[in-house]
Amino acid sequence: GVPHGTGKDYNCLSGLSSSFGTAVFPSIGYDPVSVEPPADYPWDWLKRMLDIHRRAQPFFRGDFYPLLEHVHSNQCWGAMQFHRADLGQGMVVVYRRPGSPYVTARFPLQGLAGDGVLDAGNSDEFKLEGNILEVHLDKSPAAAVAFYRVD
Repeated sequence: GVPHGTGKDYNCLSGLSSSFGTAVFPSIGYDPVSVEPPADYPWDWLKRMLDIHRRAQPFFRGDFYPLLEHVHSNQCWGAMQFHRADLGQGMVVVYRRPGSPYVTARFPLQGLAGDGVLDAGNSDEFKLEGNILEVHLDKSPAAAVAFYRVD
């Protein structure tokens, strides 16, 4: 079958970093390592995650702003902003942990010299007015990434 966590945005995006790792060939346990991916491997999902990662890479070399205090609780959200003042762009990674009862959160973004504008392609999960980002995630666990530019 498909490796544990594969095909789940939360598992991939909540750990978004300058490196990318996911399992195409499951090798956990005593079963022999497969030399072919499972027939039900979610290739469209993998392509979407790789596209997000490629787009995110330049922002890991900029300013980092934790938008929430890190708390070890499944009832809390996590949110991080990566900002490149030199590019006038950035991204925000948000994740709603499995036990969170909250479906909407608002975050003041940091480092914006003007109003922020969401880039095309961001989902309906995000609204940005000035420097306030509102995020709506219906399900938990869930994770999403917003890319923005500064006007």
